[in-house]
Amino acid sequence: QPFLTSQSNVIRPALLPLLQGKLEIAYLEISSPHLSLIEARQGSWNIASLSSGGNSRPFTLDHLSITNATVHLRRPSRPTATYTRIHAELRNYRPQQPFSLTLGATLPNSQTLSFSGTLSPAGPAFEIRDGRLNFASLAARFTGKASSSSLDLKAEIPSSPIASAAPLFLPSDLKASGDVSANIQVSGTPQSPQLSGNLQLRGFEVSGSALKQPVRTPQLDMTFTPDRLTLAPARITSGSTQLQAFGVLARYASDPLLEATLIAPSATLPELLAIARAYGLSGREGVSSTGQAQLQVRAHGRLKANAPLEYTGSGKLENATLSLPSLNRPLTIPHASFRFAAGSAQFSNTTGSVGSTTISGDLSVANFARPVLQLSLSSERLNLDEIRSLLRPSSAKSVPPSLTASGSLRIGSLQASDLVLTQLNAHASYRDAHLMLNPLTASLYGGRHTGSLDIDLRPATPVYHLKSQLDRIESSQFLAATTSVKNIISGPFSSAIDVRFSPADPAHLAQSINGKINLNFKEGRIASYNLTNELSPYGRLIG
Repeated sequence: QPFLTSQSNVIRPALLPLLQGKLEIAYLEISSPHLSLIEARQGSWNIASLSSGGNSRPFTLDHLSITNATVHLRRPSRPTATYTRIHAELRNYRPQQPFSLTLGATLPNSQTLSFSGTLSPAGPAFEIRDGRLNFASLAARFTGKASSSSLDLKAEIPSSPIASAAPLFLPSDLKASGDVSANIQVSGTPQSPQLSGNLQLRGFEVSGSALKQPVRTPQLDMTFTPDRLTLAPARITSGSTQLQAFGVLARYASDPLLEATLIAPSATLPELLAIARAYGLSGREGVSSTGQAQLQVRAHGRLKANAPLEYTGSGKLENATLSLPSLNRPLTIPHASFRFAAGSAQFSNTTGSVGSTTISGDLSVANFARPVLQLSLSSERLNLDEIRSLLRPSSAKSVPPSLTASGSLRIGSLQASDLVLTQLNAHASYRDAHLMLNPLTASLYGGRHTGSLDIDLRPATPVYHLKSQLDRIESSQFLAATTSVKNIISGPFSSAIDVRFSPADPAHLAQSINGKINLNFKEGRIASYNLTNELSPYGRLIG
């Protein structure tokens, strides 16, 4: 394939050497070229022939200028990498003689990246003398040797402001300040570089409109060895929140293995989320919070594709408030203790409230990819109509279909429209978008309910399947809560029920019932009414 294609070229050779059989180019300008750098499977590159001895005639170049270049880098078993808006300038090239080289590029964020230095051919490698790499306000100095198969370089970054380099690692609405310095020896290969030395950040601070308080790190020290990168304990603050972070990245050149720890002995939730955003960790959009937190997290694992990190740790929440996109009202958590390890989490002694509903108890989650919940929850009062009104419409399908759950529920008073159940106890299970309460027992209008309830959540309007044995239920209260029949029938009744219903409006639940209901009235009463007046319309109808 062509190594170089371009829109236009300007070539000015030296005339007298050309008459003597020598090609000496005084000036070469290439505009908007496309360069293809191709590595063969055996490790050789297509550009190797430019400096090979295949042509015994000497080649020199006084001045080379390349503007607005695009470079395509093709390597075996890897996708093609493309780099654009590159410029280069080479001066005084002679075979086996030092020459100067300048490279530069404009990044998509309009920042400039450039390299300049003197290079000397040394067999298949180049020796770099007084190399300088500049990115915005950062300036690194390089010396040593480099080739396509080996590196032996020394890099030094004198103390430089980091502000203009912030777009490399921060969102556009955040800015950074502070100084960075480094002294690093680079060895190994370009594919697997090995580092020795250190890097320091001093007075590092991230601020912006998205952060109510700046995030500060007075001192951050990183040490490199050929086998590991070590982050010394660093103190991170935002407002009144202080964190401590430290860790090790082993085998970073070949098979990176991370061991990191984060400790927050006393933090506020907004400042904790701000610190996460300042260091590149994005949370769910639309989530805001208040309250206090304690947190200790250890991250462990290989930094490879499809190999998620393992997190272990523990923490507490106190007087927390979460505003979630799925709820019209904030969720308050007066207290919660939690532990997590190996894809699981346990919440104990936890209390949460939304609207007038408060739920407390224990909860465990296993296998976050396909969550399995175990729960033991209780609530003094639960109003299903209020809960329904608090859910935003988009949250109806927010439960992952792979979720399974089981456990116990205890509710002091459960209200759905005008229907009220008390002293409700149930074993709950959830699977394949079905919620099953079995057994389900409750007190209902002076009597007792025993049975089960299956709720199919897949349709837009849920479908309920109720199997129930009712014993001595006061009929007047029950009928008033579930039908339009009021103050006519009274007295206790018992019933065996096996029905399905799917009410579009909970107030008209009875109209959607389909199934079997066996009623047994004892001591029943019918209120006084004018039988003649009630029957007369039927009499007129039949003449």
